[in-house]
Amino acid sequence: LGMVHILGVGSIGTFLAYHLKHSIPQCPVTLLLRNAAAQNQWLQEARQSIVVQPSCVHQASLPGITPQAPGNPVSPIKTLIITTKAHQTLDAFQCVAHRLQPSSVIVLLQNGMGVQQELESFLKQTLPYINGYPSLHCYPSFVVGTVTHGCYRTAPFQVKHAGKGIIWLGSNQATHPSVQSVFQMFESVLPLQCQIETWPQIQHRLLLKVAVNACINPLTALHSCTNGELLCDNQPSLRLLIKQLCKETSLILTEHLRGIPTLSRPSSPLQLDKSNDHFSTNQLAEFSPNALEAQVTHVCQITASNISSMRQDVIAHRPTEINYINGYIVQLANQLNLPCETHQSMVQQIHSL
Repeated sequence: LGMVHILGVGSIGTFLAYHLKHSIPQCPVTLLLRNAAAQNQWLQEARQSIVVQPSCVHQASLPGITPQAPGNPVSPIKTLIITTKAHQTLDAFQCVAHRLQPSSVIVLLQNGMGVQQELESFLKQTLPYINGYPSLHCYPSFVVGTVTHGCYRTAPFQVKHAGKGIIWLGSNQATHPSVQSVFQMFESVLPLQCQIETWPQIQHRLLLKVAVNACINPLTALHSCTNGELLCDNQPSLRLLIKQLCKETSLILTEHLRGIPTLSRPSSPLQLDKSNDHFSTNQLAEFSPNALEAQVTHVCQITASNISSMRQDVIAHRPTEINYINGYIVQLANQLNLPCETHQSMVQQIHSL
């Protein structure tokens, strides 16, 4: 399998590094740190190890993981796992793109959608020139996914695993040998509870997650409330906004899913392999306005006391992921020539904070 590089050492990146190294000791794991200062922090404060504290279990530290500043080495990257915030990905990726090869696999585990297309566009423009690629068809493969494990950082390179979950993965190049190897690696690390899905299945899952986040995240950030407070009886205007967002989302995503054509063979590895891409009536029904509103209500109820990541970013005066959540839906609407005023308003209001 070769060395695994992890770009983004927040809670999920640290969690993955720990379990990959713990379960596959012979697998070299390298954390790609932001800069030399972060590397020094690893050497000094973290004592060259990471710590994961499972629920109700004593913490365990794990040495043997290598830190690197992304732009320094020139050694090839076989498997690149990216867990950075969506809006930080392209800048960070540009520092390591020259180390990728046609057989490399890029695993995206992030909130929002649209990052894969962004990185593909960058690779198309850049790789033939910096790596002397013989053909525009020779690009790294992509795997996308979502993580439901509950993790949060307690200190640099230390993570609390607060709730067990699942990692869902899928690829539009699932038959590629390198992608198969990455799937097998994730599945072999039992604590990660990895499930492999077909490309239509993972797209369905990611789009549904974006649809829910596109309601909860901006509204909680704009109205300074918890997830559960969106459902308060004394906030009828918020319920109306949720209804409007779900109606717009339903029209756009249903049209998007219906419009995916069937191709017998992809003309390029960077193009969706849609050979078996079809969405059943039941799957499309999950994107009806009523179904989306019910899903948003359910998530708000089970995470009632949570502060959304977008609200946390706004409170901390950090950039948000709005362009990859509501902004992604706006992008699809523009491509399909469909109305999207409410989502566009969410994007503009968050940017104006």
